[in-house]
Amino acid sequence: MKRLRGITLPAAALALALLAPDLRAAASGAAPDGGPASTAPSAPSPGATADAPGTPAAQDPAGMRPRGKLPIRAEDRLLPQECLFTNGTAHSMARPDIYRSLLARYGDGWSHMHHYCNALRQSLEYNRHGTTTTRRRDLARRMVVELDYVIRQSPPDFPLLPMVMLRRLDTLRLVGRSREAFDSTVEFVERFPDLAEGHARLAWELRRAGRAAEADAVLGRARGIVTNPAELDAALQRLAALN
Repeated sequence: MKRLRGITLPAAALALALLAPDLRAAASGAAPDGGPASTAPSAPSPGATADAPGTPAAQDPAGMRPRGKLPIRAEDRLLPQECLFTNGTAHSMARPDIYRSLLARYGDGWSHMHHYCNALRQSLEYNRHGTTTTRRRDLARRMVVELDYVIRQSPPDFPLLPMVMLRRLDTLRLVGRSREAFDSTVEFVERFPDLAEGHARLAWELRRAGRAAEADAVLGRARGIVTNPAELDAALQRLAALN
């Protein structure tokens, strides 16, 4: 198994909350299902973006390679290739058409997504063998700061906002800020009541705390609220498998 700076590549990729497949389709102007291109952004499923890996930057099925031979940094090969085309990167300047297409599809919020990608890079270092305790504490703070910036600066209708907020929940839990993670889960459910992922996570948190009756009540209410109840069961199964 090839390793990079102490990280097993497939494991590291699977551990990240990566961008949705339809994001890559946006760069080529195609619809995610192969149909005609759409000019209106559509929000990806938070459950899918939270747990399903996207395509690492080392691969290029969507034709996102920048012109010329700009190098891809080793750490960026573990990230979704869209991170190459966030605001201010050398690759987005080499291929401004890709950056503009993502900005047009997802709106102004896309201009802040380099902070999300920074948080992904920092999570790699945080989990890397040999990272010192002092450095890990600094990274724990910085990851949350980066994600908070995206959430604070993005418009309320930014299609990737649920994904960013879920990443923040995972980060808070990773760095041991469990109470904040719980409070943020409640906030997520209040902000996106139609998304199954938030209800599933809240129920899971309650069960972990020994509050099974409250968890059942959350799920009971959720089945009458969420857009697709089947996604609720899928999210619960995914959380059980991961935890």
